[in-house]
Amino acid sequence: GAAPSSREVDEIERLRAALSASQAEVSRLRANLRSQELLVERNGEELRTYREMLEKSQDQNRGSANQDRRQQELIADFKRRYDRERQRLSAALEKSQTVARSVEKVIPTLQGMERELSNSKLSPSKGGFGF
Repeated sequence: GAAPSSREVDEIERLRAALSASQAEVSRLRANLRSQELLVERNGEELRTYREMLEKSQDQNRGSANQDRRQQELIADFKRRYDRERQRLSAALEKSQTVARSVEKVIPTLQGMERELSNSKLSPSKGGFGF
C-alpha cells in the first residue's frame, strides 16, 4: 500500500496510546469489581453473624419486651445500612461492568488497526518512515 502520511502515523500512535489506556482501565475496573464483590461478601458474612448473635440474645431475653423492641430497632437499622451499602455497591458494580463492556468492544478494532500498521511498516529504502 501507499506510505502512511505523518498525520496517519500520528493518529495510529494516538490510537495505540488509547488502546493501552483502555486496557489499563479494564484491568483497573476488574480489580475494582473484585474488591466490591469481596466487600459485598464480607457485608453478607457480617450480617449473618449479627443475626446469629441477635437470635442467641433474643433466646436469652424473651421476657423483656423493651429489649426485644430495641433489638428489632437495631436489626432494622442494621438492615437499612446493609441495604444502602448493597445498593451503592450494586450501582458501582453495574457502572464498572458497563464501562468494561464499552472498552472491550473497541479493543478488537484498535488491535486490528495496530496489526494493519505492523503489516504495513515501510523500510527507509521505500521512502517510508521506518520504525
